[in-house]
Amino acid sequence: MKRGVQVYILWGKSNAEETDENFEKSDSEDKAVESKLRDFNESCHQEGMLNVVNYNDFRRTDSHAKFVITNHGDKGLCTMVSSCNFLYAKFERFEASVVVCNDQFTKYFLEIAANICCGKSTFDSKVRKEFRGLSSNIADTPNDVDIPNNEKLELRLVLKAPAS
Repeated sequence: MKRGVQVYILWGKSNAEETDENFEKSDSEDKAVESKLRDFNESCHQEGMLNVVNYNDFRRTDSHAKFVITNHGDKGLCTMVSSCNFLYAKFERFEASVVVCNDQFTKYFLEIAANICCGKSTFDSKVRKEFRGLSSNIADTPNDVDIPNNEKLELRLVLKAPAS
């Protein structure tokens, strides 16, 4: 944040229906997460950081997609696609993630982010426009880019030690 990076969090969890037997628990969890995220932004402001996390007005995406997009200093544009529910997980389960460092792959995921950021609404929000702008700034390149064999795929299995 101090380096001026842009951070967006799109929240996919759907609002619980008031008739749902778990409504109060779900609503309480949602409010607790929103409160913590707002507190985080406030602490950034107190430290003099004006560039805070954009939570897309806590608009629900109605999506179960979980991905992170970065512009890595050495590897360029990268996208991590994961099974992890980042805002709710206690990281006690087996989760699987894959990181793909490829401009065209990342461009595709920026378009996905633009499409899902407003949920079922066709409203052209500021965040949707920003994602589309970021995507359009990535040049189209042929898919058959020659990459040396030793850089095509890197796999790592990371296991969390059982709690003692």
